[in-house]
Amino acid sequence: MTLRLAKADPGDLESIEALIDETAGWLRTKGTDQWSRPWPSAEGRRRRIMEGLLRRTTWLLRASGESAPVATVTVEPAADDWLWTPEEREARATYLHRLIVRRTPRWRGLGGDLLRWVSHEAAARGDDYLRIDVWTSNHALHDYYRRHGFRHVRTSSRADYPSGMLFQRRVQASRRRPSFPFIIEPSRPAPVPAASTRPAPVTVPVRPAAGLVLPDPVPLPAGVE
Repeated sequence: MTLRLAKADPGDLESIEALIDETAGWLRTKGTDQWSRPWPSAEGRRRRIMEGLLRRTTWLLRASGESAPVATVTVEPAADDWLWTPEEREARATYLHRLIVRRTPRWRGLGGDLLRWVSHEAAARGDDYLRIDVWTSNHALHDYYRRHGFRHVRTSSRADYPSGMLFQRRVQASRRRPSFPFIIEPSRPAPVPAASTRPAPVTVPVRPAAGLVLPDPVPLPAGVE
């Protein structure tokens, strides 16, 4: 089996939504309100996903012989200025969003591999930090990121945003052998989406919860991503 990581394009929108919906169904069995409904709405979620696809900052990991992707992650070079303060944005950092791994024991450990890959790439670009905003009420998920070297920076005061727990860790080049080696595919030009699929202007400057379900070799409590 070969795993290939490639930049996603607008044609991958439905595959990413399917991954999110699959994860949301699993979360409903774990006693957490994370993703109990699309936030702020189904259309708003779709617009934000499409923005990442159009910017070519979203990646998909696929296994040979399988049509559905195994994982996705969006890696942004810039912060949301409504979420991170001007002082925080002065630091060189990479920002994670929509990190999802399919919920099956087969892929246990893949989430940690993706975190190390993003950290390695951020270090190569000269960044100092890897940052993520996490669902505020999912305490098991907070513990998961702490085990992966993140520390809590602060909690956002925005009452309308459910992923207000802000975490960061120092980036580093990784020499650890991954549990699931994958090939990085060269970037290909993105097709221009049809007018009907282009996102309307976003009026609410928000992004979905960046902390998503990640299988890991460490036994995880219910609801951890």
